[in-house]
Amino acid sequence: MQLHLITLCLVAGSALAQQARTVAPVPQYSPFQSYQRQALQYQQYQQQYQQQYQQQAQFQQYLQRAAAAPILQYSNDVNPDGSFQYSYQTGDGIQAQAAGYTRNLGIKNAEAQVVQGSYSYTGPDGKVYTVNYIADENGYRAEGAHLPTPPAVAAVAVAKSLPYYQQQQAFARQQPFQYRPFQQFQRRF
Repeated sequence: MQLHLITLCLVAGSALAQQARTVAPVPQYSPFQSYQRQALQYQQYQQQYQQQYQQQAQFQQYLQRAAAAPILQYSNDVNPDGSFQYSYQTGDGIQAQAAGYTRNLGIKNAEAQVVQGSYSYTGPDGKVYTVNYIADENGYRAEGAHLPTPPAVAAVAVAKSLPYYQQQQAFARQQPFQYRPFQQFQRRF
């Protein structure tokens, strides 16, 4: 009986020792830390609110400027053959005009829309900028004194490449499309 009592005491003592080692420390409560956290959260909220307010104010200014530009002149003529012509002018100096028509490309059921026009606006620096453009089967091409221009292609280089281009086009027309598996192009070293 005494042996059982001693064994029971040893088991209980070892369990209490293990439990004492696993107890987590109690965090110290500091009202100052809580205040700092709340103050930081308030600052973040206030900054976010100010940013949203500024964005809304800028948007309202934009809408007021846009609404303040009356349309001084407007015309829009559309014809049954697909051709059209339009122009407008606003009170803030914006002007635009364009004319368009459908061009037959010489191929059955192949037509291209051709649009030629220009627009002008007053930039932030007070200068009036004008852009003239053409849009057709060759793409959109704009010109203006303020627009960058690509470097000129030497006429000699174009003349030299023209026979090669024509040769490649003739070859492509003669050869039907053929499936060429990827393995055909792999090199073996």
